[in-house]
Amino acid sequence: MLLVTGAALNGYLGNSKTGSAAMAGQDAINLDRRLSTLEQRIYSIEGTMRQLQMQLSNAAPNVAVQNHRDPEIDRLRLDLDLLQRRLGEVECAALKLDERTLSASSRDARRALQQSADPCRVHPEAPIQLSSRRP
Repeated sequence: MLLVTGAALNGYLGNSKTGSAAMAGQDAINLDRRLSTLEQRIYSIEGTMRQLQMQLSNAAPNVAVQNHRDPEIDRLRLDLDLLQRRLGEVECAALKLDERTLSASSRDARRALQQSADPCRVHPEAPIQLSSRRP
């Protein structure tokens, strides 16, 4: 970095030899100010990079923990799926019972109004069977 800065300073001062000595002094001051600003920016970038590296190293263990599946969560998901299937079975059973309580004419009128027949209402006389409570 210092070599690049030195080469730039040398090239800049080399071009200013054609001007007066006062201009060369002013150019050196301006160049020094520019170099100081550039150094501050570089230090700021380095500090930001260090902060990002620290955040990344602190976040890496958390990512590993998130990728590890918790058996308790898996069990809860299975239980939730089972409950959703059982709820669907109970809803279907309720529809079958509802269909059974209708008169034949009401049942025919309902079927005529429906675009697609509900599979739970198609055969209301079929026995209601619920799955076991545990798989």
